[in-house]
Amino acid sequence: MSEPRSRLRSPLKYPAAFGVAPKRTLSTNTFSALASPSSFPFPCQSPPPPQIVCRRRTATHRHPAAAAMDPFPDGSHVQLRSRGCGTFLCADDDWLGVSVLPLRRVAFLNTVWRVRHQTRNGDTYLLLQGAAFGRHLASAPHLRHRGRAAVQRYFHDSNVEAMLWRPLSVEDSKYTIVTQFGRYLRASCGDQVTVSPCFTDEDVLMTRWVVLPVGAALAPALPPRTLHPDLAAVGMNLFPDGAFVQLELARGGGRYLCAYPDSMAVCLLPLGRVPFEATVWRVHLCRREQGIAFLMLQGAAYGRYFGGVSVSQHIWHASQCSYDGEDAHEIMWEPMPVRRGLHILLHNVRYGRLLPTSHRVSMMHWKVHLVPASPTPPALPRTPTEPSNVGSFGDSFRLLQRTIRFVCADSEGCYPNKWLEFTFEGCSIISLRARIADLLGTPLGIILCVHAGSFGRLTPLVSNLPRNRETMDIVVLHASSPATARLRYPEKDPPTP
Repeated sequence: MSEPRSRLRSPLKYPAAFGVAPKRTLSTNTFSALASPSSFPFPCQSPPPPQIVCRRRTATHRHPAAAAMDPFPDGSHVQLRSRGCGTFLCADDDWLGVSVLPLRRVAFLNTVWRVRHQTRNGDTYLLLQGAAFGRHLASAPHLRHRGRAAVQRYFHDSNVEAMLWRPLSVEDSKYTIVTQFGRYLRASCGDQVTVSPCFTDEDVLMTRWVVLPVGAALAPALPPRTLHPDLAAVGMNLFPDGAFVQLELARGGGRYLCAYPDSMAVCLLPLGRVPFEATVWRVHLCRREQGIAFLMLQGAAYGRYFGGVSVSQHIWHASQCSYDGEDAHEIMWEPMPVRRGLHILLHNVRYGRLLPTSHRVSMMHWKVHLVPASPTPPALPRTPTEPSNVGSFGDSFRLLQRTIRFVCADSEGCYPNKWLEFTFEGCSIISLRARIADLLGTPLGIILCVHAGSFGRLTPLVSNLPRNRETMDIVVLHASSPATARLRYPEKDPPTP
């Protein structure tokens, strides 16, 4: 039975959830509610636009890098305690290394660092200067297995990038991360400190540091930048200025530091395989401000200085160099006594420690042997007659040609900057002396000295010329002049008493 037609034509009954009532029951209040756009429920109705409230940045909103500098006021003294192991960042007593140790195992001053601000290209960096020895916290130039080692360095412009640090605050400013160009100052469960990226979660924990300010009562008691009295006395007393020394590798089987006959390289060889002059070095001390003294070793054979040459970004080789500038830090060394002063460590001012044959610490130790000095020049070596391979310690290569530049000095050893030059063939010192005497029109009563740079000391030439084709500078002294009387020569076999 079909329904009535009137029921089929009745208006639809919408659910009450839509807010629509049948047409018969519409009231004035319902109509006003439907007419309101905010209450219309259908999808075609768009919501009102959100209200945008612009808030002005107040003084409390600071850049994170600027807020991280708050624990490091310029001129203050702080301590850095590792969150991972609870030990303190301290400067080692050898003036070289940096480690993390508990307070009971280290002196208080070794754990205190003075803060200095350095501005580079508009950015502010930190310089952390040790209160014990006055050296700055820096990263070593050589890469290791887990990064670069943290070391102590003197401040100079040639390696200032290795001393610049940027702090970062983490975990609501409870801890500080000390960074350097994408690398982090990282402690270890032992006592080593490295500058390396983070690899694991444990590394992240070891990069957190707690900054502890040193009280104002202790800050005036901190000494200024001074030299360690024991190390300075023991290390430099082994190298009197102007003395001749030999450096023997402590555990190297009787090998000595030798100047190679090409006047460029440096090698380790026993005494019987090299000429005596190639194993002898003359001490040249360079004194700077505030009592700082650097050691320079000048070869007695060819007059060039023992130093380092950078091969790549992380590799450098020991070599013989000229002394052409006051800031030639590649030829400057710091002798650090070890084993109660029996051995020394040679620390290069620019490149770091000298690693001759191995990375073991025992292979870096040297024995210092003093060589007696004599005012009498030794006998000149014989003239080589047979050519040999370049690079051996035998007779020199007779057919080598080079340019010789020479100048005559006065009685006090002063000479003008007026050089004469000629082409010389061979390596014989006797032939060279005869050739220069013939050009000057004087008898053979002259002394030839090597000029190794504008700041280098004159070295009397007592061996055959180096086996290379480089230009050689010679200063000529008269045998009877006071400058010649002041010359000293290493004595091979001193007379026995």
